[in-house]
Amino acid sequence: WEFRPRKMLRWCLLLALLPYCWGICPVQYSLRVLTSPCPPFSMTKPEDGTFTGMTMWLWNQVVQDLGCRYDPIEDVAWSGGKILDNLRNSSADVLLSCTTATVDRSNSGIGFTQPYYQGRSGIMLRKRETEASHVWRSLAVRSLSVLTLTCVVLLVVSHLYYVVEMRRTSEDGYFGEVWNALWWTLVTATTVGYGDYVPTTRSGRFVAMIWMVVCLFVVSYFTANLSSAITVEELANKGDDISDIYDLSGKGMIGYELGTAAGEMLELAGLPKRAYKTSQDGFQAVANKKIYAFVQDAPYAHWYAKNNPDEPVLVVEDTAFPPYSLAIALPKDHPLLPHVSNAILSLQETGKLHQVQANWLVKSDEEDSGEVEA
Repeated sequence: WEFRPRKMLRWCLLLALLPYCWGICPVQYSLRVLTSPCPPFSMTKPEDGTFTGMTMWLWNQVVQDLGCRYDPIEDVAWSGGKILDNLRNSSADVLLSCTTATVDRSNSGIGFTQPYYQGRSGIMLRKRETEASHVWRSLAVRSLSVLTLTCVVLLVVSHLYYVVEMRRTSEDGYFGEVWNALWWTLVTATTVGYGDYVPTTRSGRFVAMIWMVVCLFVVSYFTANLSSAITVEELANKGDDISDIYDLSGKGMIGYELGTAAGEMLELAGLPKRAYKTSQDGFQAVANKKIYAFVQDAPYAHWYAKNNPDEPVLVVEDTAFPPYSLAIALPKDHPLLPHVSNAILSLQETGKLHQVQANWLVKSDEEDSGEVEA
């Protein structure tokens, strides 16, 4: 037997590279992965039924880095948090959804990776849409009435100015001089003052003074009404006086999805609450005036409002409670847990995770806004 250093070195290098070629997944079986719809983190494409969303993208990056195999992802209903029991009894390996990392869940056997998103709860409210539209309709009716009255007054003042100022020196005939008088009336009303027609008689100047004073009131009327309508619209865009959960006190029943951390928040705030099996049911309850507000993750609420523009709802982000953390959930003693956390940390350090957050979790500036219904 002959010792060959170069050959031995090649074998050592090959053995050292094998983990990077095959992945470093600590488990040798195919993982069972569950998900529950929670846009925009996890959802299905309507055209082909495949899973998409920020959490799905993150999971694909993690398994590529680790080289793990997993069975087709199972879509399971949240069912008031019962989906977490699959992790507690180790019948599933991974849960991909907008799962909030809490101390109670950690103490009950749920393990959480490094958080991949930190955000606030969203308060979905009903727009007082009819109130805002009523302001604009009332403004339109009143403006039309004033405009009609102004036209009549223009004709009257034009004829009056013609009688006291132009009739004696008429050169263009009745219709020509009335047209010139109407021109003078409009120029005076808009404070342009071209100076091509100037009253010279005492009666003509008296009519001019009265007309200028009247025009000040007419312009002020239009300006005040337009300002009030814009103010109402701005108040509607801000969601009335709701800025956090405590502002909901005394407003009525507040909804939340069963098994989510929102229930604990409402309990701490001492607010009347009603549980719903799904967030969709809660959103519909707000739109149908069954409850005053519904508390859910702000990205989910924004996504719903953006993709359901016909629903009379708007979203206000809560500022009273600290931001929550979303993470991938696994059984607490699962060997894959630290490796997934390290993979997420790597994505954070390279900036990829931040870029994906900007793409998936952008708020909709195109949402229709409206005043919150009392």
